[in-house]
Amino acid sequence: MIEVFWDNVDWHVKNKNIELRQSYETARKKRAGINLRTVGDIARNLDIDDYAILFEVNEYDN
Repeated sequence: MIEVFWDNVDWHVKNKNIELRQSYETARKKRAGINLRTVGDIARNLDIDDYAILFEVNEYDN
């Protein structure tokens, strides 16, 4: 689940040309575990209203 989340964050960062805060960027690179508050913060940073999308397996994950 964590890997799917970070893969989706990677996709949004790349395709929206957005930079994450340094602490989130470090966590992203380490594929660190996250809590729901962090998920919400990252989703807002990526301009995503429904953060559940970050946990969906998509065709670009294959």
